[in-house]
Amino acid sequence: MARGCRIFAGVLLVLSAVHQASAQNAQEAPSRAVPSDASTPPDMPVLLSANLNSFSKTLLVSAADEPKQEDFVVGPLASTESPDLQILPSIQVQKALKAGNKWAVTATISGRIPFGTSTVPVYFQGTKINTLRIIKTGLAIDNFPQVQSEDQDLLFVLRNPTSIGYDSVSVRLRFDGTDVCDFSVEQFSKPPTRSGSSDCADVAKWSSFSLPQYAGVSLRTSPPHGWFVDKAAGLARSGKQKGVLTLRYVSGGDKAPQVIDEQNIPVETEFKLGLRSRTVNYLWVAVWLLVGALGSVLLRVAIPNYRRFRSLREELIEVAKVTRGITDEVDSMLRVQLRVERLSLDTLRKAVSVISPGFTSVEQRVSSGITTLKRRIDYVRRLDASLNRLHLLVANELAPPTRIAAIERHLDLASEALQSVQFRDEDWVLIQQTLESADKLLNDPTEEDKSAFQTSLVERWKNISGHFKFVAGAGLTLTLPIDLQPMTSSFPLPESLPKDGDDGRKWIEEIGTVRADLQISALELIREFEFLAPAAFTDHWVRARDRLITWLATPALDNLNEARSLLRQLAEGVDPRALIEALQAGEAQIELDPQSVGSGERVRMSVRFRRPTFNSAAARREILCEWRISAQSGTLQSGTPEKAPVTTSSAGDAGNSLPPASPGSVLDASETSPRSDESRPSYYRERGWDVYHYFESFLRSCPVEVRFYWEGKPVTVNPGSDRPLIYQYEIDLQVENASRRKSARKDSVRRVIFETFELGAVLLVPLCALAISTADQNTTGFWWQLVGLGFGSDTIRSVLSGQTGAAKTSSVV
Repeated sequence: MARGCRIFAGVLLVLSAVHQASAQNAQEAPSRAVPSDASTPPDMPVLLSANLNSFSKTLLVSAADEPKQEDFVVGPLASTESPDLQILPSIQVQKALKAGNKWAVTATISGRIPFGTSTVPVYFQGTKINTLRIIKTGLAIDNFPQVQSEDQDLLFVLRNPTSIGYDSVSVRLRFDGTDVCDFSVEQFSKPPTRSGSSDCADVAKWSSFSLPQYAGVSLRTSPPHGWFVDKAAGLARSGKQKGVLTLRYVSGGDKAPQVIDEQNIPVETEFKLGLRSRTVNYLWVAVWLLVGALGSVLLRVAIPNYRRFRSLREELIEVAKVTRGITDEVDSMLRVQLRVERLSLDTLRKAVSVISPGFTSVEQRVSSGITTLKRRIDYVRRLDASLNRLHLLVANELAPPTRIAAIERHLDLASEALQSVQFRDEDWVLIQQTLESADKLLNDPTEEDKSAFQTSLVERWKNISGHFKFVAGAGLTLTLPIDLQPMTSSFPLPESLPKDGDDGRKWIEEIGTVRADLQISALELIREFEFLAPAAFTDHWVRARDRLITWLATPALDNLNEARSLLRQLAEGVDPRALIEALQAGEAQIELDPQSVGSGERVRMSVRFRRPTFNSAAARREILCEWRISAQSGTLQSGTPEKAPVTTSSAGDAGNSLPPASPGSVLDASETSPRSDESRPSYYRERGWDVYHYFESFLRSCPVEVRFYWEGKPVTVNPGSDRPLIYQYEIDLQVENASRRKSARKDSVRRVIFETFELGAVLLVPLCALAISTADQNTTGFWWQLVGLGFGSDTIRSVLSGQTGAAKTSSVV
């Protein structure tokens, strides 16, 4: 117990000595709250000068041995004013005094310390022993002007609210990117001094001053013209602006000045224009009055054309809205064609000015095109509605497959007819008739139609049952060849077929026309495969047979469609593997129609095989053909090759294709450098063996690449590779002859200049009178107000129209 009392007394003596030493240092240096060589008691916050970034602190630690430098670590600094600031200060042990079983360690903390209140944790041998609180102060701003005239000096006051004095403070004021660092410094009991320079890039040329504790200083400067200029408009105007007053605290004296820290104080004031700016506004009024006067001539011709121009624009916008409402049930090529046609008409609409003599003819062409496009869209919307109704019938099995196949034939015919480029009256009649026929089949059939369809099913059953030698109770008894015998597993059970004495009519009534049609269709497909099958089966035919068995054993609409597609492939002798091998061998090419394409035109792009039978093969439907078309001239940021080692071909080259044996006709994505992740994708994506595209008018060249997918996986360059197969094509778009465009521009410029001088001579006197009258009334207004004033002036109108007599000059009230 006695020993503990002695230790506690020793600690108190050490703390008392440290406190007395700190107080004595503070009296010797009143301009600094915490000098770099002084320390504070453990629990007291540190008041730090703005021109210091280090301080001393006494820390109490419990240790048997004397603490060493490596025992101490400081954590990250946390600032309340700057929570995102990440600073890790350093600690340097100066001395350690023993006091019983504790040590009073004096350490120096240094590093970047922000303004305001901050905290720094201190760790001794991995254990947190203290959290230092640091208060770093700066100067405060008083009496900053709320309103500042351009003709008066800017005056404001800075004060030092603390007991800390500053030997050297540099100052700069910034508004809207314009800096001022040349100030007149006024202090109590000191004559005014002016320092600084117009060059604010060098901090040494800023105005500087010293400021004792609790003192103030007045700063005066002439506001630069740049503060009163609206850089967006290029003219001076009154208004509020936000700025920043920057204070930099310097230490080291004149011999070795060093900027320790920077304080930024936000300010705000309202600037009022001076005489010079008002003079500029006179010119501003005159210029826009002239624009209004010219507009009174131009708009007499342009207004009717502009109204029609806007009307066409609104019609195209409405067309775009209707087009976007078309669902994906419609063929993608047809949807793209509608968008392309709309964009083509919109580009044609913008091709001429509303004051151009050729505007009327262009307007008539666009109007006629919009009428045709609207009629086409109406039919496409009917087609879309019919396809959606068909989708519901298929999903809910509400119609037999024979009826669904008839509907699909009508809709496919209408879709193909709507994809035509030119339409005759016969084409519209065909489209109308096919859509009406499809709608009739989509509606509920009449009793007469139901009876006729049931009769046709009975006849089909008689034919198919006779072929397969149907026996009531025994089922289908036809003996198939050895290679076809596994197909018997697709035959329906005898119990599910007509009973003895039933010609099929009762059976159809019992199971319904939908199920009966599915079962009869499945048997017909088995019979068709029997006719197609060769005498000796190869592996290819065995695989096809097994797939048919799986599909036809459970008759459903999707299974029957898959089976029909496979039978067509067998009949044509072309399967997806043959197409993939041809693609990998470079036996395909990208073709354009038309072959010569210009900017602002549309084109049909197709992948064509050199074998004609491949281009119409049913197997193409199982291979997805994906196009990536660049949206920027000369680049293709598609995520794979940005710059591919490809032999490009222009749109006018013979054949319009990449040579099959040349590098680049078949590309490997790994052979090219990947694009940067920071670049944004800039390409259009389309799917199909034939696609339509519209090239914007600003394009000069357009890279195109095509990728292929089968069974959900990309087609590779060869069977043993995992690198995707890519076809690329470089389209060079035709542009107008440069010399012809240059000559036309010169003639246009000459004509405009001559007419402008002629009109200016006529408008000079009335325009000056109107500008002075408007400026004297202090009604500068916005530019559109001034244009309207010049346009509506009776004096200018009488001069332009050639009328004589007195005219009253209008003005803005």
